[in-house]
Amino acid sequence: MKHGVTWLLCHCDPSKMSRIINTEELIRNAPFELSKADKVVLTTTEEDFFPHTWEDIQEIIVSAGGDTSQLKRTPTYLPDYIFWTREIQATFGSVTNFLVKTRLHWGKEANHADIRIPYRHYSVPFADQSDYRILRNDWPYAMPSGMVHLVVWLKTPIPVDAEGDPTTESRRLVADFIDRTFWMHMS
Repeated sequence: MKHGVTWLLCHCDPSKMSRIINTEELIRNAPFELSKADKVVLTTTEEDFFPHTWEDIQEIIVSAGGDTSQLKRTPTYLPDYIFWTREIQATFGSVTNFLVKTRLHWGKEANHADIRIPYRHYSVPFADQSDYRILRNDWPYAMPSGMVHLVVWLKTPIPVDAEGDPTTESRRLVADFIDRTFWMHMS
Protein backbone atom coordinates (compact mmCIF):
# COMPACT_ATOMS: atom_id res chain seq x y z
CA MET A 1 0.00 0.00 0.00
CA LYS A 2 1.41 3.37 -1.00
CA HIS A 3 -0.08 6.63 0.31
CA GLY A 4 -3.31 4.85 1.30
CA VAL A 5 -3.88 3.49 -2.20
CA THR A 6 -3.84 -0.21 -2.98
CA TRP A 7 -2.76 -1.35 -6.43
CA LEU A 8 -3.68 -4.67 -8.02
CA LEU A 9 -2.36 -6.55 -10.99
CA CYS A 10 -5.26 -7.30 -13.36
CA HIS A 11 -5.11 -10.17 -15.84
CA CYS A 12 -8.32 -9.41 -17.77
CA ASP A 13 -6.75 -7.80 -20.82
CA PRO A 14 -7.58 -9.82 -23.99
CA SER A 15 -3.91 -9.76 -24.96
CA LYS A 16 -3.23 -11.42 -21.58
CA MET A 17 -0.95 -8.53 -20.70
CA SER A 18 -1.21 -7.70 -17.04
CA ARG A 19 -1.90 -4.14 -16.00
CA ILE A 20 -1.75 -2.35 -12.69
CA ILE A 21 -4.99 -0.83 -11.44
CA ASN A 22 -5.89 1.48 -8.60
CA THR A 23 -8.31 -0.41 -6.35
CA GLU A 24 -9.89 2.75 -4.93
CA GLU A 25 -10.72 3.83 -8.49
CA LEU A 26 -12.07 0.35 -9.24
CA ILE A 27 -14.28 0.43 -6.14
CA ARG A 28 -15.60 3.92 -6.99
CA ASN A 29 -16.35 3.04 -10.62
CA ALA A 30 -17.53 -0.56 -10.45
CA PRO A 31 -20.34 -1.36 -12.92
CA PHE A 32 -22.46 -2.85 -10.12
CA GLU A 33 -22.82 -2.26 -6.41
CA LEU A 34 -19.93 -3.94 -4.66
CA SER A 35 -20.75 -5.87 -1.51
CA LYS A 36 -18.78 -5.43 1.71
CA ALA A 37 -17.15 -8.77 0.91
CA ASP A 38 -16.11 -7.49 -2.56
CA LYS A 39 -14.50 -4.38 -1.08
CA VAL A 40 -12.56 -6.48 1.43
CA VAL A 41 -11.40 -8.86 -1.31
CA LEU A 42 -10.17 -5.98 -3.48
CA THR A 43 -7.89 -4.86 -0.65
CA THR A 44 -6.65 -8.38 0.18
CA THR A 45 -3.60 -10.03 -1.33
CA GLU A 46 -3.91 -13.48 -2.88
CA GLU A 47 -1.58 -14.80 -0.16
CA ASP A 48 -3.84 -13.49 2.64
CA PHE A 49 -7.08 -14.65 1.00
CA PHE A 50 -9.01 -17.71 2.16
CA PRO A 51 -11.69 -19.23 -0.10
CA HIS A 52 -15.06 -20.30 1.22
CA THR A 53 -15.26 -23.72 2.82
CA TRP A 54 -18.17 -26.04 2.09
CA GLU A 55 -19.49 -25.14 5.54
CA ASP A 56 -19.32 -21.40 4.70
CA ILE A 57 -21.31 -21.95 1.53
CA GLN A 58 -23.96 -24.00 3.33
CA GLU A 59 -24.25 -21.32 6.02
CA ILE A 60 -24.74 -18.58 3.40
CA ILE A 61 -27.32 -20.59 1.46
CA VAL A 62 -29.32 -21.90 4.40
CA SER A 63 -28.89 -19.61 7.38
CA ALA A 64 -28.40 -16.32 5.58
CA GLY A 65 -31.38 -16.98 3.32
CA GLY A 66 -29.26 -17.16 0.20
CA ASP A 67 -27.73 -13.69 0.59
CA THR A 68 -25.19 -13.94 -2.23
CA SER A 69 -23.58 -10.65 -1.22
CA GLN A 70 -21.64 -12.72 1.31
CA LEU A 71 -20.02 -14.81 -1.42
CA LYS A 72 -16.61 -13.70 -2.60
CA ARG A 73 -14.37 -14.19 -5.60
CA THR A 74 -10.58 -14.35 -5.34
CA PRO A 75 -8.49 -11.15 -5.30
CA THR A 76 -7.28 -12.06 -8.80
CA TYR A 77 -10.68 -13.01 -10.22
CA LEU A 78 -12.78 -10.14 -8.83
CA PRO A 79 -11.05 -7.28 -10.69
CA ASP A 80 -11.22 -9.34 -13.89
CA TYR A 81 -14.96 -9.88 -13.29
CA ILE A 82 -15.50 -6.15 -12.71
CA PHE A 83 -13.73 -5.24 -15.97
CA TRP A 84 -15.56 -8.01 -17.86
CA THR A 85 -18.91 -6.77 -16.52
CA ARG A 86 -18.12 -3.22 -17.57
CA GLU A 87 -17.32 -4.38 -21.12
CA ILE A 88 -20.39 -6.64 -21.36
CA GLN A 89 -22.72 -3.87 -20.15
CA ALA A 90 -21.25 -1.47 -22.72
CA THR A 91 -21.73 -4.03 -25.51
CA PHE A 92 -25.01 -5.75 -24.57
CA GLY A 93 -26.70 -3.31 -22.19
CA SER A 94 -26.61 -5.77 -19.29
CA VAL A 95 -25.07 -9.05 -18.20
CA THR A 96 -28.53 -10.66 -18.41
CA ASN A 97 -28.85 -9.59 -22.05
CA PHE A 98 -25.44 -11.13 -22.79
CA LEU A 99 -26.35 -14.38 -21.03
CA VAL A 100 -29.76 -14.69 -22.71
CA LYS A 101 -28.33 -14.00 -26.15
CA THR A 102 -24.95 -15.75 -26.13
CA ARG A 103 -24.97 -18.37 -23.38
CA LEU A 104 -28.59 -19.46 -23.07
CA HIS A 105 -29.54 -18.80 -26.70
CA TRP A 106 -33.02 -17.75 -25.61
CA GLY A 107 -35.12 -15.00 -27.12
CA LYS A 108 -33.64 -14.70 -30.62
CA GLU A 109 -36.53 -12.38 -31.47
CA ALA A 110 -35.42 -9.86 -28.84
CA ASN A 111 -33.47 -6.87 -30.10
CA HIS A 112 -29.98 -5.96 -28.92
CA ALA A 113 -31.05 -3.27 -26.44
CA ASP A 114 -34.12 -4.93 -24.93
CA ILE A 115 -33.29 -8.61 -24.53
CA ARG A 116 -35.41 -10.14 -21.80
CA ILE A 117 -35.69 -13.70 -20.59
CA PRO A 118 -38.55 -15.16 -22.66
CA TYR A 119 -41.12 -16.27 -20.09
CA ARG A 120 -42.94 -19.53 -20.71
CA HIS A 121 -45.49 -19.61 -17.90
CA TYR A 122 -45.64 -23.35 -17.45
CA SER A 123 -48.03 -24.17 -14.65
CA VAL A 124 -45.14 -25.60 -12.60
CA PRO A 125 -41.58 -24.23 -12.84
CA PHE A 126 -38.94 -26.87 -13.70
CA ALA A 127 -41.61 -29.28 -15.01
CA ASP A 128 -40.39 -29.11 -18.63
CA GLN A 129 -36.71 -29.36 -19.62
CA SER A 130 -37.12 -26.55 -22.17
CA ASP A 131 -38.06 -24.30 -19.22
CA TYR A 132 -34.57 -24.25 -17.71
CA ARG A 133 -30.89 -24.49 -18.51
CA ILE A 134 -27.99 -25.42 -16.25
CA LEU A 135 -24.68 -23.65 -16.90
CA ARG A 136 -21.33 -23.60 -15.18
CA ASN A 137 -20.73 -20.13 -13.74
CA ASP A 138 -18.08 -18.45 -15.89
CA TRP A 139 -17.11 -16.32 -12.88
CA PRO A 140 -17.43 -18.69 -9.90
CA TYR A 141 -16.98 -17.71 -6.30
CA ALA A 142 -13.90 -18.80 -4.34
CA MET A 143 -14.58 -22.40 -3.38
CA PRO A 144 -12.53 -25.44 -2.45
CA SER A 145 -11.00 -27.33 -5.37
CA GLY A 146 -13.29 -30.05 -6.64
CA MET A 147 -16.43 -27.92 -6.22
CA VAL A 148 -18.26 -26.57 -9.26
CA HIS A 149 -20.54 -23.53 -9.26
CA LEU A 150 -23.58 -24.22 -11.43
CA VAL A 151 -26.35 -21.74 -12.18
CA VAL A 152 -29.87 -22.83 -13.07
CA TRP A 153 -31.65 -20.39 -15.41
CA LEU A 154 -35.43 -20.65 -15.45
CA LYS A 155 -37.92 -19.18 -17.94
CA THR A 156 -41.02 -19.60 -15.79
CA PRO A 157 -41.00 -17.04 -12.96
CA ILE A 158 -41.20 -18.42 -9.45
CA PRO A 159 -43.34 -16.60 -6.88
CA VAL A 160 -41.53 -14.13 -4.62
CA ASP A 161 -42.62 -12.18 -1.56
CA ALA A 162 -42.81 -8.38 -1.21
CA GLU A 163 -39.02 -8.18 -0.62
CA GLY A 164 -38.29 -10.24 -3.75
CA ASP A 165 -37.29 -13.37 -1.83
CA PRO A 166 -38.63 -16.75 -2.99
CA THR A 167 -41.79 -17.83 -1.16
CA THR A 168 -41.88 -21.01 0.92
CA GLU A 169 -43.53 -22.82 -2.01
CA SER A 170 -40.86 -21.51 -4.41
CA ARG A 171 -38.10 -22.70 -2.09
CA ARG A 172 -39.75 -26.13 -2.02
CA LEU A 173 -39.89 -26.20 -5.86
CA VAL A 174 -36.20 -25.29 -6.05
CA ALA A 175 -35.22 -27.88 -3.41
CA ASP A 176 -37.24 -30.58 -5.20
CA PHE A 177 -35.57 -29.68 -8.51
CA ILE A 178 -32.11 -29.88 -6.93
CA ASP A 179 -32.92 -33.24 -5.35
CA ARG A 180 -34.29 -34.63 -8.64
CA THR A 181 -31.56 -33.21 -10.84
CA PHE A 182 -28.40 -33.45 -8.76
CA TRP A 183 -28.64 -35.40 -5.51
CA MET A 184 -30.23 -38.54 -6.92
CA HIS A 185 -27.34 -38.80 -9.43
CA MET A 186 -24.74 -38.43 -6.69
CA SER A 187 -25.97 -41.20 -4.37
